[in-house]
Amino acid sequence: MASPGIPLDTAAIMSSVLEGILYGFSVLMFVGAIWMMTYKRRLRDINRPAIAVATLMFLLSTAASSVLKMD
Repeated sequence: MASPGIPLDTAAIMSSVLEGILYGFSVLMFVGAIWMMTYKRRLRDINRPAIAVATLMFLLSTAASSVLKMD
C-alpha cells in the first residue's frame, strides 16, 4: 500500500538540507554572540558565565547535529 505524501528518500534529503541551514544559522548566532560580548571589552569586563553558556549550547548543537548525521 502506497502512503500519501512525499517519498522517504526525498524527506531525508530535505531534512538534511534544513538541518544544515539551521546549523549554519546557529554558528552565525554563536559567532555574533561571542563577538558582541567580547568586542572592545577588557578581560575583567567580559561576562564569563554568559560565554560559558553560549559555548555549551553551541557544543551541544554541534554534537546533536553530528549524531543525527551518523544515523
